[in-house]
Amino acid sequence: MTESAFSLSTLAAITQALLTLAALSCLCLASAHHLRQSPGQATLKQWQPVLFWCGWALLATAAATAITTQGWGLGLVTLLGILSVAAFAVVGLASYRRTGLAPTALVSGVCGVALFAKWLLAVLLSQ
Repeated sequence: MTESAFSLSTLAAITQALLTLAALSCLCLASAHHLRQSPGQATLKQWQPVLFWCGWALLATAAATAITTQGWGLGLVTLLGILSVAAFAVVGLASYRRTGLAPTALVSGVCGVALFAKWLLAVLLSQ
């Protein structure tokens, strides 16, 4: 394995981790149960549909990254592993630090999308 292939797969794994963390945070904030418990309830209520669709779009982007990098078999298994770790982190944040869920969604989403753009550019330039 060459150094560039190793760094490309590492970049893809970090991208998947950030995108799934942001996706699950958005989906958690979009649910009615967590919306009632969050401190900025009035602000989040108007963003509920946007958070829902952003969560699913980020999850689909993470899946596309995994499948493109590692194929259907190993890519989906890797994605499910990353998804499990991200779900554990979101459950912990939603249970013990409710105010930290929205900043986590924002920061991991922005960083994940930036890394996805870098990964996509690297994949397109390597062909």
